[in-house]
Amino acid sequence: MNRLQLETTIRAPLEVTYRLALTIPVQERALTRVHARALPPVSPDPLEPGDTVAWKARWLGVPWRMRTRITSADPPRGFVDDQISGPFGGWHHEHHFTSKGDCTVMRDDVSWSAPYGGMGQLVVAIGFGRFVTTLLQDHNRLLAQLIEKQAGAAQR
Repeated sequence: MNRLQLETTIRAPLEVTYRLALTIPVQERALTRVHARALPPVSPDPLEPGDTVAWKARWLGVPWRMRTRITSADPPRGFVDDQISGPFGGWHHEHHFTSKGDCTVMRDDVSWSAPYGGMGQLVVAIGFGRFVTTLLQDHNRLLAQLIEKQAGAAQR
């Protein structure tokens, strides 16, 4: 398994950040790099443990689908999503949120593996690992912007 950890500071209250991180339209907008869309039926927002989401996306012109499930949640401190089916051999994503002044620190701890065993590891070595890192960095940057914008609008 490959492991990736990221930390992002979001200028928004903890509860708002947690709730919006579990909202499909916000996630779709934060995943513009891969043109991700949730496929019907879509669970109501915010997502809760047991909810599943089927995603359709495109990377380098290649379409792919991924189905994830929210496997646990500890509002507003965190939640976990796992791949049920999709492009990865395995995907386990822990989202942790802590309050720091009037900001929220979001920490992602992602464990993932490439499909196809040794052949998949060769693809990781060639650059897929870099793609996963860049995708999550872009996602978190956009997610922070979207949450900050919505939190600012709510305070007006």
